[in-house]
Amino acid sequence: MGLPGTAAFGRDGEGGATYLARREADVTFPPDRTTLLVIDPVNDFLSEGGAGWEMTKNTVKLHDVVGNLKRAIEGARELGIPVLFGPMAYTEEDYADKALHRRSGINRIMFENKMFLAGSWGADFHPDLRPRDDETVLLPHKGIDVFETDLRDRLQRLGTTHLVIAGMGVVNLSYGGE
Repeated sequence: MGLPGTAAFGRDGEGGATYLARREADVTFPPDRTTLLVIDPVNDFLSEGGAGWEMTKNTVKLHDVVGNLKRAIEGARELGIPVLFGPMAYTEEDYADKALHRRSGINRIMFENKMFLAGSWGADFHPDLRPRDDETVLLPHKGIDVFETDLRDRLQRLGTTHLVIAGMGVVNLSYGGE
């Protein structure tokens, strides 16, 4: 049984934000051992007025990112698949740490715009993508280190063997794992 909304789409922008090769359209996940990880479903990326909106708005609109994330979350919930939320957050102390400014080019932009400032509207979840009270919000990550949060422990406790990752920065974050 596959997750709703995970049909295969081409690379030409038709359909949604799922990029399974056409021959992999029948890929399925065992619901009892699968977890959905939604990375950075926050206002700074996904909402007009967010600190990163000018960078992300074309992608968000063209690929209906919010709508697709919402469908993935709702589909997982309907199947009883756990949904974990992995927000990014920086503190004022982080912004003062010059070493973090040099991690990558995107960090320079993030720091100049104070993206993902802990406690701010920008670091809050997009209104359509908020976790329910019974869902897990991971410890905030910084940059691409979502795998250095409490994610591994949460996945082990859930007995997860299949992790579906969705969100704006997934390509960058997936290179941060082992």
